[in-house]
Amino acid sequence: QASKIASEQTEIRERLEEERVKLAAADKRIAEIDSGLSEQTKEYERIHNELKRTKEEFSAYERRDIKLREDVKHEKSKKKKLQDKIKSESGKLANATKKAKEAKDNIPKLEQLIQEKTSTKEKEDAALEAT
Repeated sequence: QASKIASEQTEIRERLEEERVKLAAADKRIAEIDSGLSEQTKEYERIHNELKRTKEEFSAYERRDIKLREDVKHEKSKKKKLQDKIKSESGKLANATKKAKEAKDNIPKLEQLIQEKTSTKEKEDAALEAT
């Protein structure tokens, strides 16, 4: 019976040793997994931070893009108004130039008319004085 107990103890010790080996292997595997998880967590944090930074940069880019589009729209509108004003002012200039030319062309005729009227007046004044 003692040999049976000794045999059972030896068997139990062997199973215990096998379980310790399995436990050590499991601990080693857990350490490897934890190490990999730690590296993956660091990589995730790095990528996550890069994503946040990229999103912020993109938001800033979008805001700038919207502002520039509005500025372009405003400048186009301003350009159109200025072109319309130039066209209007060019028309006014052409009209004023035409009137100035007509007035300049009329000066000799009007001077002659003044002389004729002055001469007629002098004749009429002389005729009135003679009567």
